[in-house]
Amino acid sequence: RHGEREDDPTLDDQLPTLCTLGEDALLLVLEMCDSVTLCALARSTSLFTRPAPGEGLSLPERAAWAKLRRHFASGAARPYEKGAAEQHRQVLSLHERGMLRPGVLHDVPLHAVEGAGSGWEVAYQAPYQHRTSDADLDEAVPRDARYVLLGALSMTGARSTDRYERGQAVGVPLPDRETLEDGSALAFSLLAWGRRDTVLKATHGEKEFEGGATRSDNLEAGVHFYRWP
Repeated sequence: RHGEREDDPTLDDQLPTLCTLGEDALLLVLEMCDSVTLCALARSTSLFTRPAPGEGLSLPERAAWAKLRRHFASGAARPYEKGAAEQHRQVLSLHERGMLRPGVLHDVPLHAVEGAGSGWEVAYQAPYQHRTSDADLDEAVPRDARYVLLGALSMTGARSTDRYERGQAVGVPLPDRETLEDGSALAFSLLAWGRRDTVLKATHGEKEFEGGATRSDNLEAGVHFYRWP
């Protein structure tokens, strides 16, 4: 009846909350949440922190895994091997940052790789003009690394779609110094990653390739990796 809600405050006790929803309905609600929200819930009450009976996963973890399965099945996310100590919520965060898209990635914000919870650790970095050697990579990349990421980071805030003349971006206002210093405007013009044995595999003999155009059958998730000693 009109006005019943206002005249009967006891109806407040009848409205459903997350804690009163059944498990199936609760999972549907959680599957609409992003990774940040799921992580926050996983640190809240025992309803969300304890594993579900017979499941071994908490409700936020089950919701994150359900979302990831759909992304993997549709091809929106490339195959990914989760680490033993890694949560499904963390993998979902990678997807939300655009890191699970197949192929070479363009203009990936620095914080998507170096941000808290990204899972990536810097093993080696050097200016473009530095002549990186095989020893540099072999010594820097941990032997137990599951994946290796290669990226070209623009320190000027330029993007891969910018037009250049004589090495300078044309018609594109670059970020000011303050914005560059806090890192929020920095991005990887190009970025690709794959399994360690794929990315660091020697694909050309020492005398087979001298630079320039080449072909490689060393393919993973839409990216051809090549390396010659």
